[in-house]
Amino acid sequence: MIEVNLKALEITSHAIERAKERFNILNELDIVNMCKTIIKTGVYIGEITCEKGNKSHLFASGKKGAIISQDLSKVVTVIEYRRGHIPDLDKKNPLHNKLVALYHSEMKRLTKLEQSLLKKLKETKLYNDIEIAELNLKLYKTRSEKTKKEVEQRIAEIKNKFEEQEFAMKQIESDKRIIAKSMACLT
Repeated sequence: MIEVNLKALEITSHAIERAKERFNILNELDIVNMCKTIIKTGVYIGEITCEKGNKSHLFASGKKGAIISQDLSKVVTVIEYRRGHIPDLDKKNPLHNKLVALYHSEMKRLTKLEQSLLKKLKETKLYNDIEIAELNLKLYKTRSEKTKKEVEQRIAEIKNKFEEQEFAMKQIESDKRIIAKSMACLT
């Protein structure tokens, strides 16, 4: 379980603005207390990646969520979750527990997949950099136009293949975000 030091927790100006906008709380002390309450009483959903690519942790309580930085030192933003795609369920309803378990297992599966793909992506990037460097050297040394075109095509192929792998990684991150939001709605 993730341990957050609530006494040393900072609230960013962005989080304060969003709390004022989304929850109509004007007093900054109340915003700080709300964020700490979400973290203390809420459920840790998991590590998510935002649209910009920044990794963070999501805590949710009720229809409120707090996104905390990777090092658990500051609240980046607060979110209000609406249950547009998930019906309001009573926590005593057996379907509620099944949905929570399903989302939890899917989140774990995607996290493992993301970690393995990230490791593979880093290794592939290193090998690609070596091959591209060798091809650039060959491109520099050769005088044949045919060889130059072949080398340029190979470099383009390597870059396209790597971009496809990066796109697959972004798709997994997007799926994790969607599932994290759904899990937050069920808390």
